[in-house]
Amino acid sequence: MAIGWRVVRRKGRTPEIPSKDRFDNPDITSFYVNNLPGDTFRKELLAPCYALGNLVDIYIAGRRDAVGFFFAFIRYEKPPNPEIIVKGLAEIVCRGRKLNANIAKRNRQAAKKQGRPQVAAQRPVINTTRRYANGGRTFADVTSGKTPTPPPPPLPPSNSSKFLR
Repeated sequence: MAIGWRVVRRKGRTPEIPSKDRFDNPDITSFYVNNLPGDTFRKELLAPCYALGNLVDIYIAGRRDAVGFFFAFIRYEKPPNPEIIVKGLAEIVCRGRKLNANIAKRNRQAAKKQGRPQVAAQRPVINTTRRYANGGRTFADVTSGKTPTPPPPPLPPSNSSKFLR
């Protein structure tokens, strides 16, 4: 290596977790884990979670749940007995905290494309007749010598008996 150069690792997915069929496979079971320390990394959970089964994905949410604990979702493919994995996850100690685990209420769905709804824009109707302070005439009317046409008289109300009382 030349002087002044240094090797930089590329950022990206952890190579140990396969990314194929992560969302479309119905044989994947998600587990909810909480009581994580706030600054936990995925790499800290990889080794203990691999020992429990065929690990597919670890998602650590950067926020707290309703109780106030940080949480994660850990996904396994074809677990033979999910209760064994729940017990195994509950025995993991991360930075002095024993994790709480349970099977997730809902499986993860593939991300839907979020976009703006396609709605035809309704613009307000703009009065295209131009009226100016010069007697209602435009510059073109003045230069051509046209005289303005008077507006038609207002129409009487359709239900005039109501106003005559």
